[in-house]
Amino acid sequence: QAKAAANEAEKQFDRLPSKANLINLNKQNAALVHALNLESEFWRQKSNCKWLEAGERNTKFFHSSVKKKRLKSRISRVMDNQQEITDSAQIKELAVHFFRSILCDTSATSLPHDFPFQFPQVRQDVVLNLCQAPSQEDIKEVVFSINKESVVGPDGFSSTFFQACWDTIAEDVFVAVTDFFRGTPMPRSFTATSIILIPKNDSPQSWSDVRPISLCNVTNKILSNLLYTKIPQALPDLISPSQGGFVPGRLIADNILLAQEMIHYLDMRHRKGNLILKLDMSKAYDRVKWKFLYAILEKIGFPTRFIALIRHAIEHCWFTILVNGEASGFFKSSQGLR
Repeated sequence: QAKAAANEAEKQFDRLPSKANLINLNKQNAALVHALNLESEFWRQKSNCKWLEAGERNTKFFHSSVKKKRLKSRISRVMDNQQEITDSAQIKELAVHFFRSILCDTSATSLPHDFPFQFPQVRQDVVLNLCQAPSQEDIKEVVFSINKESVVGPDGFSSTFFQACWDTIAEDVFVAVTDFFRGTPMPRSFTATSIILIPKNDSPQSWSDVRPISLCNVTNKILSNLLYTKIPQALPDLISPSQGGFVPGRLIADNILLAQEMIHYLDMRHRKGNLILKLDMSKAYDRVKWKFLYAILEKIGFPTRFIALIRHAIEHCWFTILVNGEASGFFKSSQGLR
């Protein structure tokens, strides 16, 4: 009806382009746009209802949705040295080569023996607590804090399995955690990680068009989370008050207001010029040098034993790349953080 009314108003204006007919035409066009928006919202809500009703059932609707999602996330071609590669075997080989070049340190860069900076120091009471082995209750709390919906790692054991079978496997998990905190490196079965590639657009053609996500085993998550729970107590003394993130009780959004004030300050007249420098580091976490990290932790005052735990957690990681659902490559990293 709205479309018919808009067409009729347009015909009237064509026959007699008066001010009244123009007002009527604009009114009917606005009503048509409103009706189209309502129709679009109706179908969107109906689609959501259908997904809630049949989205996870073993139905034709579910399988068609999965197929559509797989086709959308599939990497069918990539550009290599301005040459289009469509062969699946070559694409896998290029993916492994690309991520191995990022996660493996081939440089011979040496660190300075002394840093010309004054670093904040970890408090002594925090140092004593960092290396203490967690209790069984601490381990259980970490296990049950892992999201049940998180994707499983290469070993196939989900967090749901650990939580449902906790009474049976609790002692074995406790022994594994205790061995790790005594200085035993994580075995390869713990640190094996799959990297899945999530496209950023509908037709990814380069590795910058995909977002790599690491799928870790739950055992690895447990040990990493136990280490993580110890670090926040040291952060307030180490991170500047002007840094809005990473410290409980602070909001990283506060830095947005600070940045806006700094930009407004640039508009003020000064005898000397002002400069804002924005640094966007590509794959910043993947390129962290381990030796640099250990040196900084030592300068800050973290105990040698805790640094060794960090070393065991990050230095024994093996990666495989999932390209279109198929595993390719298996290599050990020598830099970067997951």
